[in-house]
Amino acid sequence: MSTKIRGVIRFVSEVLLIVGVTLFAVLPVSCKITETGIHVLNGDYVCPKMENFSVVDERRIKLDFSEPVKLKSFEVFTENEKSIKSECEVGEAGKEIFIELDEQMEIGKRYELFGVVKDEYGNTLTFEVPFLGYNGRVPKLIMTEIQTVTVSSRTKVEVENDWYKNEFIEFLALTDGNLSGVEVISSYDGEDRGFLLPPVEVKQGEIFIVHLRNKGNGCVSETGENLNLATAPYSMDGVRDFWTADERTAIGNKTDIVIIKDSGTNEILDGLLFCESKYEQWPSKQSVYVKDLCEAGICNSEEIEIAFAGDVLGNTKTLQRMNAKSVLDEFKKNKECHYPLAFCKEDWSVDSHTAGSL
Repeated sequence: MSTKIRGVIRFVSEVLLIVGVTLFAVLPVSCKITETGIHVLNGDYVCPKMENFSVVDERRIKLDFSEPVKLKSFEVFTENEKSIKSECEVGEAGKEIFIELDEQMEIGKRYELFGVVKDEYGNTLTFEVPFLGYNGRVPKLIMTEIQTVTVSSRTKVEVENDWYKNEFIEFLALTDGNLSGVEVISSYDGEDRGFLLPPVEVKQGEIFIVHLRNKGNGCVSETGENLNLATAPYSMDGVRDFWTADERTAIGNKTDIVIIKDSGTNEILDGLLFCESKYEQWPSKQSVYVKDLCEAGICNSEEIEIAFAGDVLGNTKTLQRMNAKSVLDEFKKNKECHYPLAFCKEDWSVDSHTAGSL
């Protein structure tokens, strides 16, 4: 055998040895020494994931994990860092953990849960979850009007007062309740930019407006009894206004899915879908939300044809729910009305804005 061939064989052997040692070092295996020698066991070095967190009732919270886990330690704190005595219980499959507090939570009060869980392989997950006190009085809500496009041009009066006409959503309360934990989410913005409503009491038939961009003067959130504080466009005296802290563009101009949900229980309360006709199927941003609305019974199909045609939307027209008054009348007569309402694009139309009135 030539010297050149032997050199090639030696080089290949050395490479294979190095690769083998490297793979052995990173592969998920472990060794166990027994009386009969060393046994190589399959291992797992991936930490468990928390898949869901929900506030079950006035005393209990629930955590769902990707695999069976044991809760090594945990502690619940109030917003002023007071520790609350609590106990835990693990579900039958080991993937669910219930934590019960010794005292009832207060609606709208902020809490934090700190904890560490461990799976059967010893992998741990340390977590911190902020949450709001349980709200058992979330009202039945529907969206009734939405402005999807900001108005770039301004009148002389608007310039003098530094006012801007920006995106908003109008809501109608079909029942009495407290808004604590109700969250407004747009698929265009993503859940990270969702807006949590404050713990404010509303009455059946009450209209309120969520303004999705905080820009210029007069953007005052009316969380108390005085409903005449806001002066920015699309706000009305006597109608409650809330402003997000965001100054960026909000909501897709002509394509988006907007949902309202109870952030404590993750229950979806209402949904609105609109889309430009140029799309033959939902863009990736929207597809996940369509599935969620189908699971909630708000949509009966994931097909894009169910959406309202968003081509006609612009800065001079808003999308309005035409049957809002009749829906409210039905809820006043019958407390057992089906809810959430099914989305139907025929219930919506485009017209000049009527923010603050049905």
